Amino acid sequence: MHQSLKKKENVRFKYKLRKTIDLEQISLIVDDGVRKKTPNSVNIDKQSLSIKHQFESRGFYDLHFYIGDNLISTYTFKFK
Repeated sequence: MHQSLKKKENVRFKYKLRKTIDLEQISLIVDDGVRKKTPNSVNIDKQSLSIKHQFESRGFYDLHFYIGDNLISTYTFKFK
């Protein structure tokens, strides 16, 4: 999935979970080609997972969403 957004804009993901998982199993890796970061906010409410991240600078970013060691999805963003 490729998206173009403005810097300082929040990116939000919401997933419906099939089973209850521990918050520590969740990771979203934000990769700008130089360093990797973690998201600003990760919350689980019953079977709903929400992740929020704000990008501070322009550029291209890959976001990799993991549960444990399993890669669930990858997104590509361009921030102007």
